[in-house]
Formats: sequence, structure tokens, C-alpha cells
Amino acid sequence: MSMFGCCLPLGSFVPQIGSPDKIASDMMEGIINGLETIKAVGYDFGELTVGSIVDLSETDFNLLVDAVTRYSFSLPVYNSFIPPSLPLTGKERDMAAITGYVNKAMERIARLGGRFIIFGSGKARSVPEGFTLELGREQIKEFLTLCNTSGEKYGLQVVLEPLNRKECNILNTVLEGYHLIRELNLPNLKLLADTYHMDVEEEPFEVLEQVNKYLVHVHLSDKNRICPGIYPLGMYPIEGIDFTHLITILKKISYQGSMSFECHFQHFKDECRMALKTIKRLWLA
Repeated sequence: MSMFGCCLPLGSFVPQIGSPDKIASDMMEGIINGLETIKAVGYDFGELTVGSIVDLSETDFNLLVDAVTRYSFSLPVYNSFIPPSLPLTGKERDMAAITGYVNKAMERIARLGGRFIIFGSGKARSVPEGFTLELGREQIKEFLTLCNTSGEKYGLQVVLEPLNRKECNILNTVLEGYHLIRELNLPNLKLLADTYHMDVEEEPFEVLEQVNKYLVHVHLSDKNRICPGIYPLGMYPIEGIDFTHLITILKKISYQGSMSFECHFQHFKDECRMALKTIKRLWLA
């Protein structure tokens, strides 16, 4: 059975007032509180942003490692890999800085028992004006080759997340991601499908049958990043995402990967419980 996780909205657990230093000092405690919440609700794992791990001081990071071990938290997946301050395409790309960040992130994530790093990073990978998409694509291929080498060292896989054209101007569909991964043919490079981005791009779930070889993770959310279950299936005010059809396709391809909810939660604990109940009911039907 696939494992179900939840992307942790740290804004729900980390104070949003006070000085930046105060917020940073509360980050580790906020992560632990969030992980306790989703574990109590019934999730198998938590999904964090890479930045939330990289930005911790060495002292706080070591405390987090100890807490994850002590409370048996599962943290296999990390999203938002590269920050906007490190462009991956264009003339301003700094491969030395990118390499340093990748290695630091992977070293820390490996220490937390991570498996997958999600490469969405729309602002970092968007091709700047005046730079061709072809050259941008070649630079992304170089970046992914670097990630494959580092991933082999740290026992991690980088998972490409196609992002809709409103958020990024390159690699917008699952099918495009699949073709790039197949072209590179790197052992530590896999693929993610996000129901929100697929909906915006009007990409049918049947595509997942074609890309199954590389598909290891699915991000779940309804339209407008609302969590599944807020509206009963078939009762969305505007036609919602057909999760029944999605699960039918995933079962058809004998999907064995993980799924996590990446949503804009208003009332985190209640809504993440509702989302899990909604999708698990479909999965177990």
C-alpha cells in the first residue's frame, strides 16, 4: 500500500511575529510540533521544505535529528529544493554556489533518513528573458546530472516536479518531465505528478500510465490548492478534481509510490485529517 504524507505548513507552527532571529530560533520546535500533529492524525510521514532544514543552525539541526530519532518521525520527502536566490538557468548561474547548496542539503537530508528531494523550484529554474529555452533546458540537464552524482553519494533520489506555466516557463507537464528523465537516463532521477499542476495544464490522469516507470511520488490537492474532502466528491462549487478517477488510474498501474497532500490549509489539523480520510477511502475501496 502507498504511504500517505502531508507537506508541513510551517506557518501554522512557527510564530509569524517578532524578529527574523526569533522566528529562526523557533523553526526546529515548529517542525517537531507539526510532525507530532500529523502523526497523531494518522499520516505515515511528513514532507518538509529543503530550506527549512538547510536554514537551521548546526545546533538546532542536531536537536532535530535527535528528536526525529527519539519520536520515530518519518521524513522521507523534501520539496522546494533550490531557492530563488540560486538561479539554475541564465547568465547569472553560479555552479559553485549551486553545488555547495546541493551537497549541504543532501548531507542533512540523508542524516534525517530522507529518500526523495522534490525539484520544483519554479523561480530558480525559470529561464530568464533574453535566454533561450533550449539553453535553459541544457543548464537544467547539467543541474540534474550534478544531482544524480550527489544523490548517489548520499543515497537520495531527486524527483522532478513539472510546474504549470503560470509558475514556471519550462517543464510544465508530467509528459515533458518524463521525456527529459528518459533522455537523461540517470538512476537517481525520478518523476512526480501534482494534481494541481496537472489540472491547470489540463493534463489527463491517463498520462500516468505512460510515465509509470519513473513515477515515485504524487502531490494531492484540489483546485486552488484546497485539500480533498473540503467539498464532498462531486459537490465542488466549480467542477473539482476527479480523485476517484486518479485513484482508479493509480490502481491500474499498480502504483507503489508515496502520496502527500500539498494544500493551503485554513484549519490544519481538521482539514489534513479530512483529506487523509477522503483519499484513503478511495484507495481502499
